[in-house]
Amino acid sequence: MSLLAELKRRHVFKVAAAYAVAAWVAIQVGATVSPLLSLPDWVPKLVVLLAVLGFPAIVIVAWIYDIGDKGVEKTAPLAGARPSADAAAPPAPAGGGRISSIAVLPLEEVDAATDDPLADGLTEALITELARASQLKVISRSSVARLKGSPDPPRLIAQRLGVDALVTGSVRRNGSHIRISVELIDPTSERLRWADRFDREMADVLRLQDEVARAISREVQAHASPAAPSLPPPRRVVPEAYMLDLKGRRLMESRTEEGFRSALACFQQALDADPTYGASYVGIARAHNMLANYGIESPTQANPRVRAAVARALELGANEAETQGEVALALWQFDFDWDGADQAYERALVSAPNDARLWYWRGTMLAVSGRFDAGLEALARSEQLDPLSPMVPANRGWTYYFARRLRDSIATLREVLALNPDLAPAHWFLGMALSAQGEHVAAIKSYEASIARTGRISRLLGYLGHALGRAGRLDEARALLQELRQRAETTYVPPYFEALVLAGLGEREQALGALELGLSRHDAMLRDLRVDASFDELRGEPRFQQIIAALHLDRA
Repeated sequence: MSLLAELKRRHVFKVAAAYAVAAWVAIQVGATVSPLLSLPDWVPKLVVLLAVLGFPAIVIVAWIYDIGDKGVEKTAPLAGARPSADAAAPPAPAGGGRISSIAVLPLEEVDAATDDPLADGLTEALITELARASQLKVISRSSVARLKGSPDPPRLIAQRLGVDALVTGSVRRNGSHIRISVELIDPTSERLRWADRFDREMADVLRLQDEVARAISREVQAHASPAAPSLPPPRRVVPEAYMLDLKGRRLMESRTEEGFRSALACFQQALDADPTYGASYVGIARAHNMLANYGIESPTQANPRVRAAVARALELGANEAETQGEVALALWQFDFDWDGADQAYERALVSAPNDARLWYWRGTMLAVSGRFDAGLEALARSEQLDPLSPMVPANRGWTYYFARRLRDSIATLREVLALNPDLAPAHWFLGMALSAQGEHVAAIKSYEASIARTGRISRLLGYLGHALGRAGRLDEARALLQELRQRAETTYVPPYFEALVLAGLGEREQALGALELGLSRHDAMLRDLRVDASFDELRGEPRFQQIIAALHLDRA
């Protein structure tokens, strides 16, 4: 990194200029007051000498410390980049090579508790803001999070993520104050292209996020799509609400019932602290959407909760892309409104064309509605933006299963599991593909591997029961069917899962009856019915075709 750029980053020029002004004032005062007070002639000369001698001292102090109204603190070293061997070399020119792709590496939180979500939350917020730029590829947080604490040099990190530039930095919180220091690094030369720091009150953290993202966008000459809706000016927040919302978002990443319900509690506590914080209404909608998506919460409970939370989020001006993403998921998993869901995803992607999560869920929706090529294209876009996430290629393997490309499905999922052996959904998807190929014993092992990592969730018990029935292990399959029925007496169990076991046992009429019961209850799991190979032997049945028509899957 160049000496000039480092002097600027450490605000040496600002301190030197301020000292020069103060020294000049002191000299002028000394020269004016000394005769009036009949002071010796050497006093003004001493003032000048002290001013001159103090200059290098103050420059050294400015180099080592940050001096401001928050006290004196040691300047953090440049995060994520190694100093250039040629300290006198000029910085990488701002216009030297257009930046078309960027990754915001996890911000480091200085002097924070180990469970403090602030740095992770700010990292995600910057990524979300930058993802609004239509011509800039922005890597998803789930990929960059895997590089947290990585000792790899910037060049290697950029190669893994496939980007032209890296953003690194740190977060420091001191009481009600917050400071973000950020650097834009050219990973090829490992030189600093730009650096700055931003200070705000914690209540202005949303404005702080916006300022940092805009500054980075200016440096990389990235702009939001002209079609994207304009954002309202950032509002002040209750710090407690902001931190609770961040905690809830972190809990959502567990993909477990406990995580979803704990996240709901955090979002509600955030709204108790600040009833006008729209982001937490989006969080509530997402949590209920996912509880229904996993077959944990009944659609009759989840659907109105999602609708109410989304409506309030829109009223309060919450993030448009996030909100429309939850609208889309609700439309296709509760209403089976495939066209309406696709339009909602379109609206969301206008606001955030580089949001990997939106492309992932849109790809899933397209796949389960039978539009396999379009689904794979959307997932490929998600994979570009989230190259280190194992869930995206796992979902690609799942889509191959839906399309009956079983060899591609099995090969893809085995590749994913070779690198991520504890990824429970990949074991589940592999079991589905193996069972469809007639390898029921191997499928049973895959389902059991998934259950070992997630617990005995109803969804996996349904698929395991199906494979056991197909494998001729009828008593074990019937035992699982009984377990599901007993569970349904005290908690919600989608009829789809019972139908899976019955289909595996060859009890066609009862399986169709369970699917019809699911239709009457708006079972969200029915969204998979058109493409799930587990029910292929029922497809010729008129009752089955009537269910497909009722779900609008015959014209999706």
